[in-house]
Order: sequence, then structure tokens, then C-alpha cells
Amino acid sequence: MKIYLNQVKRLSNQLTAKNVIIPEKVIFAWVLNNLSPNYETLITTITQSIRVNSSDSIKLEELFSNLIDESKRLKHKDSGETALVTTVRTHLTGYERCVPARLAREVRPKGLTGE
Repeated sequence: MKIYLNQVKRLSNQLTAKNVIIPEKVIFAWVLNNLSPNYETLITTITQSIRVNSSDSIKLEELFSNLIDESKRLKHKDSGETALVTTVRTHLTGYERCVPARLAREVRPKGLTGE
């Protein structure tokens, strides 16, 4: 995603240097229309926000930032890892600590229900 967005910025800057000014709305539309279906929810949210508020409600840098964040989220989601944290009470001390859920099974003493 970063490579794609950097390319868009570079092309926009090159055109600006040649006195060809492209409105942000056009860049927005071009960027959003060339994303994969994985971004459909974010595209819908951004498009609706622009329609309800105004076309200037979101700046290009904010769009790029949101797209990079969504890209990271999707990449993490595709990796199959979760950030679920569970509280485990140790058998001897009653001390509670937060550990990733996938490790909770390993650190929970036998007979402990996790209550």
C-alpha cells in the first residue's frame, strides 16, 4: 500500500511541477477506485463521509494514513494472529496476569478454570 500511495504522490507532484493541477477530489476518486475489494468497507465509509460532510472534510494525507492503517490491519488479519488477551490466575499465588490467549492454555495449571 505504501508503494502504491507513494507512486500516487510522486505522479501528482510531477504533474504539479509541470503546472498541471489535479484537484484532490480527482486523486481521491482515482485512489479509491483502484483499490482491491478488501478495502470495500473503508471505501464505503470514506465515500459516505465525503457525501455527508463536504468534499473537503478529509484531506489527502488523512486518506493515505487511513489506507495504510487498513492495509496493516488486513495484513495482520490475514496472518491469522489475534491480539486476544486473557487473564490467568496462577494456582499458588492467585496473582493475575494478562497473557495472549494462545499462551493461556500453556500457563494455566491443571484443574484451574481461569475464573
